[in-house]
Amino acid sequence: MSKLSKKTKVALLGAGLYVIIPLDLIPDFIVGFGQVDDLGVATYLLKCLYADLKKSKKARIL
Repeated sequence: MSKLSKKTKVALLGAGLYVIIPLDLIPDFIVGFGQVDDLGVATYLLKCLYADLKKSKKARIL
């Protein structure tokens, strides 16, 4: 079982809070643009998770 980096843990917490709290940078009722900030948060989280997974796989090979 691999450990998540501190950066990824913070990203997970931040993304969770961003989804739960109804305040957004761009309100969701603005069609087309309202989901852009949500997509950015999700993309950053996936990037962090991918980096940890990649690091974990390298550690297993070595």
